[in-house]
Amino acid sequence: MGVAMLLAAVMNAVAAQLLGSQFGWSFIIVTLILMSFFGFCGWLGVVSWRRLSSAAKASQDTTAYEIGIRDFGVKFYLSFSIAFPLLMFGLALGDEADPSMYVVAVIAAFIVPVVAFPVSIWAGYVLGMVMVQAKR
Repeated sequence: MGVAMLLAAVMNAVAAQLLGSQFGWSFIIVTLILMSFFGFCGWLGVVSWRRLSSAAKASQDTTAYEIGIRDFGVKFYLSFSIAFPLLMFGLALGDEADPSMYVVAVIAAFIVPVVAFPVSIWAGYVLGMVMVQAKR
């Protein structure tokens, strides 16, 4: 919840600077929608991890869990969560960079880890299942 509050504060500061103090209720509604989306992605990540890890323990196909989720999914998540914000900060530090790129880079540093987690572990699960089918 702290990340969502920080994100809302950053977005509030950006909107106040870009639009002035008269930005109205629409920004608050958009902020609440975004916070709900990120909360949903976090919840989906926890539910997905519990479901996929318990399915691997109960199933004969632990290869899908070991190779797909643990090897590919977690490594993809860690690399994407680190590389994408660094790329955004690199673009923000460029010669022809817009000052708003700093805001995008900070927001990406908080958004990407939350959204990328369920996507990466499900991608790892699919990859592991494809490898199990190819192994048979």
